[in-house]
Amino acid sequence: MSFSQSRVLDEYPQGAHRWTLLLLTVLSTILASYEFQLAPLVPLLLPYIHLSRVGYGYFISFSVAIGAASAIFGGPLADKYGRVLVIDACLAAVTVLVFSNLLIYNLVTFVIIRTAMAIVVE
Repeated sequence: MSFSQSRVLDEYPQGAHRWTLLLLTVLSTILASYEFQLAPLVPLLLPYIHLSRVGYGYFISFSVAIGAASAIFGGPLADKYGRVLVIDACLAAVTVLVFSNLLIYNLVTFVIIRTAMAIVVE
């Protein structure tokens, strides 16, 4: 059986498996919405963590590069272990990281948490 044939869905999931998939979809939608609503507020934190807008721009460029590098390594992992497993693990990590944004109180914690989010989200 080829790879593409093994990925065909012959029947729609039923029962608890269906509800688990639905719950996972709803949770990921809520988390994605929360992150997109939180991102525009991050510049308001800059004076409190002593980071200039130019420094924030450099950090955003750095996090995009880190996210791209993580995508290069994440693709083969998803092919090896399965996309669903990798997505579930990333969803769990993003859940923790989104709520850990509450722990940002200085530049170091900001860089650590937001860089980890860039790695996991990509």
